Amino acid sequence: MINRILVPIRDDGNAELVLRHAINLAQGMSAHIVVTHCRLRPVDMLPFGVPMSREMKKQIMEQSASVMNMAEGEMRDVFAKICKDTGITISDDTRAAKITAKFIEAEGRQVDVVRRYGMLSDIIVVAKPEVDRNLGANTLKTALFHTGRPVFMCASEAPAKSNHFLNKVALCWDGSLESTRALAQTLWFIKSAKHLTILTAETGQVAIAPDELKTYLTEHDVKADIVMVKPSKSIGASLMEVSENLEVDVTILGAYGNNQYFERVLGGVTQHFVDHASRPLVLVH
Repeated sequence: MINRILVPIRDDGNAELVLRHAINLAQGMSAHIVVTHCRLRPVDMLPFGVPMSREMKKQIMEQSASVMNMAEGEMRDVFAKICKDTGITISDDTRAAKITAKFIEAEGRQVDVVRRYGMLSDIIVVAKPEVDRNLGANTLKTALFHTGRPVFMCASEAPAKSNHFLNKVALCWDGSLESTRALAQTLWFIKSAKHLTILTAETGQVAIAPDELKTYLTEHDVKADIVMVKPSKSIGASLMEVSENLEVDVTILGAYGNNQYFERVLGGVTQHFVDHASRPLVLVH
C-alpha cells in the first residue's frame, strides 16, 4: 500500500494530467497526495555576468516576483478545482480514511524540489517527457536516480474514470538486479492488480527464469502468467508491442544508468518505453 504520493507540477500545461493520474493511483488506498510547485527566487532570474544598475536589478526582480505569483495562483486554482471535481479533501492529515491532498509552494529549482520531497514519498508521479518542447526529462531523471523511489510516468491522456485502474499490470523481467529492485519496490502495486503478466524476452541471457519468479510471487499470493517475447525488433520495441497488445494498464520495469547523459542513461529497453509508450509506466532504479 502507498500512503504518500508526490506530484511535482509547474505551469507547462501538464498539471491537470498528472494530478488526475495521481488521484486515480490513490483510489482504494486512501493515500495522501503532496503537490509541489517550485518557485524560483527572484535573484535567480537576474542574468549572470551582465552589469546593470541597482534600479534595473530591482525592476527585474519585482517583475519576476509578479510573474511567479501569477503562476502560483494559477496552479493553486487548478489544484483546488480538480480536488473539488473529484471529491478530494484538501488537508494535511496523512492518515485519514480517505484520499487527501495538500499544495506546497517550494522555493528552488524543480529538480531540487523533486529530490527533497521525493525521498520521503512512496511513489512520484511525473509527466512523460516532451522532447519537442524540452520538458520533463530532468524531472524524470531526478525522480528516478536521486530519490530511491519508484516513479510513475503518466500516459499522454487522462485516465478513464470507468475502468479499474489496476486491472492488468505487466512486469518486464530478465532476472537482473534492476528488475529485482523493480519487483521489490512495487510488490504492493502488483498485489493491488487484478492480473499480472510477466514479460521476458527470449535472449538466452535471463539470469533467473520467469518460472522461478512466478513461484516466488505465489508465496505472496500473487498469480501471474508468463509471456515469452521473441524479439523481432529491438528488445524494448518487442516488449512494448506485446504489453500494448495485452492492453495492460501499467508496465513495470527496472531502469539502469551507464553514464551522465540522459539520452543514454536509461539503457535501450527503458529508453524505448519512455520515448514511445502510450500507457503509464512504473520505473525503478
